[in-house]
Amino acid sequence: MPSEEKEPWEKFAGAYKVYDTSNVYLYEINISHVFNGINNIGNKSDSLLIENFGGNFDYRYEFRNLIDKNGLDLFHKNPLMDLTGNNWYFWSNSDDLETPQIENYLTNDTIYLSYLLDNTPYWVEDGVPYFNCECREIAVKQN
Repeated sequence: MPSEEKEPWEKFAGAYKVYDTSNVYLYEINISHVFNGINNIGNKSDSLLIENFGGNFDYRYEFRNLIDKNGLDLFHKNPLMDLTGNNWYFWSNSDDLETPQIENYLTNDTIYLSYLLDNTPYWVEDGVPYFNCECREIAVKQN
């Protein structure tokens, strides 16, 4: 009996430990599947939820089943609200061709995350310190 083919998003689902580029532990995330159906423009869609992304966010996004099924296409969100109600500008960086790894891409059990997190438009109104990060992190899936 042939095995049933897995959905492309399934390889991302699970718990990950996230480290900085010096291999210092930062936080944990969990990626889960939260929606399968038709999106608002009438296309078949799956959504993934990344819980505790950046140590501050629950980030839900539409999984893009494109040609390259290992890409984590997070796109940009503005504003993105953190778990304490503060607003952020979030942008997923494209791959840095000067590094050997492919950013925002699942390789075996590892995702090299690369994103911009900035509260410039919101920090005064939210009453929090200014923060800007060209963040680079390494998420390793736990078995």
